[in-house]
Amino acid sequence: MPKHLSHPYTIHIGNRRCIGKHFGWAIRQGGQVILEGPVTYESFETARVAGKVKLDQMIAGWVQGAA
Repeated sequence: MPKHLSHPYTIHIGNRRCIGKHFGWAIRQGGQVILEGPVTYESFETARVAGKVKLDQMIAGWVQGAA
């Protein structure tokens, strides 16, 4: 039976403190931010979707490297 590996990334979606009610995303590995969204978004959902797209790309690269 093949082992199922967990990817090492987490994603955080939250308010940008200095901008007010705008949201951003950050991807972390081992607790350290390794990538942060270059723009802010007007809603949590749009920030989440944009961050998820980048997270999916990073996971695909990680899977290829693990193969």
